Amino acid sequence: MKCCFVTGILSAATLALVACGGGSESPDAAPSGDSAGDAPQSMCPRLPAPADRVRALVVSKPYDANSMPAANYDVLAVGTDGAITNTGKSFAMGTAVDGEITFTPDGKVGLLAQKDGSVGVFTLDGVTPTVVHAKFTGSFYADSITVDPTGQYAFIVDGNFRNNGGGLYRSKIGCDGTLSTPERIVESKLASWMFYDSANTALVAARDVANSAAGADVHRINLDGTIAVSAGADAFGHDEASVGGGYYSAERKTLWVGDTSQFSGIPDTVAIVSTEGGLTNAGLVTIDDAAAIRVSPFADLAVVASGFGDAIFVVDKGGAGGAYRVAGKVTYMGAAPQLPSGMAMIERGSLRGHVFVAEVSGVRHLVFGAAGGVTDVGSFTFPSGTQHIVGAIGVAP
Repeated sequence: MKCCFVTGILSAATLALVACGGGSESPDAAPSGDSAGDAPQSMCPRLPAPADRVRALVVSKPYDANSMPAANYDVLAVGTDGAITNTGKSFAMGTAVDGEITFTPDGKVGLLAQKDGSVGVFTLDGVTPTVVHAKFTGSFYADSITVDPTGQYAFIVDGNFRNNGGGLYRSKIGCDGTLSTPERIVESKLASWMFYDSANTALVAARDVANSAAGADVHRINLDGTIAVSAGADAFGHDEASVGGGYYSAERKTLWVGDTSQFSGIPDTVAIVSTEGGLTNAGLVTIDDAAAIRVSPFADLAVVASGFGDAIFVVDKGGAGGAYRVAGKVTYMGAAPQLPSGMAMIERGSLRGHVFVAEVSGVRHLVFGAAGGVTDVGSFTFPSGTQHIVGAIGVAP
């Protein structure tokens, strides 16, 4: 099980009023004659929305009542007290069985890598959705999406081999949410995630990217000028990993990536890579099918969703000599998880550290404590029936 989602760093220092232009073509195709490097056409600052407000929590519903593929999405609301309610608003886009939705810093544009490799794009006016691209396609096959810190560009991660289109594609986000024709800015092999490390550098989980050294599967790349790798690490210690979950800690000190390979014969693990200075291995713990990961903004611990394991594990530094270890499962409120997959976390305001987990029957709500630890505070459940199974998930920043 693989989930696909990435967020950019919301750094106030880098949220400059960068310009961007919008396309005017069909919402399901890349606008012609409008590359990511075109001159800006209009100003569309993407400054962060208030940190404390009612937020949209968007989930996909990938099946209909007959268990056939569907392309439905529901908009829930997270109140300032953390309570989840159903707004009754929904929309149709492309099918997304799992994955994680990313947003521009203002929370107004949401993007998702969908099951067929297309990108779904929608806008939000509060909790009211409008579809911009139901299935944005091009010369890529989208595995995950990153939005740059300014909210002006979407980076589409294509996990194919280099000679089959694998790489990072950059597309300009118009003021109305439309995407310009993507440009492959760098080639890669089996890429899964891209995270902004600074205004001009990014971390990429891939078998190789640009001029990376053999054996490394986590890389730091420079984005200004000629794109090149400045550091790398062999996170898993072998080349058979298939990266599922990934997350960059709020303090930008550790990158977490999970192996979900079911065919390598090597136990699945979660690798923790220190990103302070260079890239160095900080820990490796065994967890089956690590489909999604979130790291506490308050302490050095994380929650990891094990899809096939039907569990959510806590990883902390309580091992011998302060080593990372699997501390056990979350103490669940109510029933144990069923196929937990994508996760979304609020990183700002009074709800910082609130995590939402997509499961078969609904959304589980976890809270990282300011003094450490994690608490399950309950689940928002949908009615029974395959048409209510939850797939992808994302919460407005």
